[in-house]
Amino acid sequence: MSEKHIEKLKNVPKLRFPEFRDAGEWEEKKLDDLISDFIVPMRDKPKDLGGEMPWCRIEDFDGIYLSKSKTNQGVTKVTIKEMNLKVYPKGTLLVSCSADLGNCAITANELITNQTFIGLVPKKGESITIFLYYVMSNSKERLNAQSSGTTISYLSRDKFEKFKISVPQINEQQKVADCLASLDDRLAAETQTIDTLKAHKKGLMQQLFPAEGETLPKLRFPEFRDAGEWEIKPL
Repeated sequence: MSEKHIEKLKNVPKLRFPEFRDAGEWEEKKLDDLISDFIVPMRDKPKDLGGEMPWCRIEDFDGIYLSKSKTNQGVTKVTIKEMNLKVYPKGTLLVSCSADLGNCAITANELITNQTFIGLVPKKGESITIFLYYVMSNSKERLNAQSSGTTISYLSRDKFEKFKISVPQINEQQKVADCLASLDDRLAAETQTIDTLKAHKKGLMQQLFPAEGETLPKLRFPEFRDAGEWEIKPL
């Protein structure tokens, strides 16, 4: 492909993997062309949340994948049947459709949510779920701009169906998703390390400072073990 032809291409990312530089433009499509099912949950909240099927909320989002409620909330099979609750299958892309739009997660197993989300089930051969995860996460501003509502923003299923995104061929989708996912894995590992260090620091502070009403810390550096008690003084 000549440089002159490349310059004419409009719908391409600024950064592209070398093996796809001659693959042409990304195609703009409506979500309706890429999604086989748009799952809109019921508005009614179950009264009994002690069941086995996870009942999840935005507070349960923590990373790319969502598998359970952090507070162990769940719904029984009887409640699901009685209330005709919508169950998201494994691999569904959840996208928040009210309040702060564009928060996303992929279901790691079957689960149920409140009405804050819409579930997108990708068509096989058209799009990769994790690629759509990154595209929709990167589309927060456009989603919020298209929302309606005076007090709480909301985006209907109809608007989701008509929402347009640009997509390359499947193999390039996978490459982009793998690249971004590897960075997310690194971030998750670094976050875990930071959390561990924070907990370690908190524990040290509890031992390096005397407890209330005491004048000696539980842990003291060797060179100060014979230095006597700490002195209590008013500020």
